[in-house]
Amino acid sequence: MTDSVILPMANSLLACLAAQLALNPDPPADACLRAGDLVIHDVDAATSRDKVCCPGLAYVRIGNMFPSSNFPDPDNEPSRANGGCFPVSWAVELVMGVVRCVPGMGSTAGPTCADWTLAATHDANDLDAMRKALCCWGPTLPKTRLWLAQASTVEMTADCIERQMPLTVSVPKCC
Repeated sequence: MTDSVILPMANSLLACLAAQLALNPDPPADACLRAGDLVIHDVDAATSRDKVCCPGLAYVRIGNMFPSSNFPDPDNEPSRANGGCFPVSWAVELVMGVVRCVPGMGSTAGPTCADWTLAATHDANDLDAMRKALCCWGPTLPKTRLWLAQASTVEMTADCIERQMPLTVSVPKCC
């Protein structure tokens, strides 16, 4: 038996994100689903070469899921017998993001002002694509499905810049 709720939502969001990023002048090379609480910025161990940052990666990550009878708030009271069917509903976190590198990082001279400007341009274009991806994705959900986009964040790790936008989406109970 395969998931018929969360995976289709995640795949639809990824398709919308990839389609919007493809319209940018320099789209990320890869787009895929990722699992776990963070996106590993892979390095090929045999060659010590970056496989994610500089080629670019767009992703959707399936995050936490929690009971949410009053979406988007997590339930904070113990469940009561409800004919064996509790909670009233669930919420799941989907995180869409893009990982890029700062050109010139790791070189002796380091990034130039032009390199930082290119990194900022990529980030702004990626952020715009994320916003447009939500406009594409929202109408694909059932009319009863609630969702909430949260504040986007940006982090820098080594030569990688990662832009993320978490979403919380309602998921129906299973009974």
